[in-house]
Amino acid sequence: VTSYDLKAEFSVYVNVVRAFTIKDKITKYSKGYGFVEVSQPHEVQKLLDLKYGDKYIRGKPVTIKPARKKTTVRGDDSYVRIPMSDRPYDLEAADPSLPCIHMLVDDVLFKILDNLPVNALIGVERG
Repeated sequence: VTSYDLKAEFSVYVNVVRAFTIKDKITKYSKGYGFVEVSQPHEVQKLLDLKYGDKYIRGKPVTIKPARKKTTVRGDDSYVRIPMSDRPYDLEAADPSLPCIHMLVDDVLFKILDNLPVNALIGVERG
């Protein structure tokens, strides 16, 4: 699917300001998703109201979700993660007088875990 395909298909429903697909940096092939920018906030809801299977592009069903803003870690522009929603299973506040992994900001913890080899991650999960 090309950016042109996205714009043409969604222009039937709303006024599309721009549309683009995300491509792999190396192969330049589409990663299978893209973004559509609309002119009015109420048009977003119009697109979200389309159910899975209501919209097809080139014979494939389209899933429509709102875009989420990415978060970066200050001082490290190469690190980007999508923020997690508030998790109900977070532990209660740790004792600030004791060193504890729970005192780390989620972004920092994810950065640390992202650099561990798989066998170390398995060990971390097992506790």
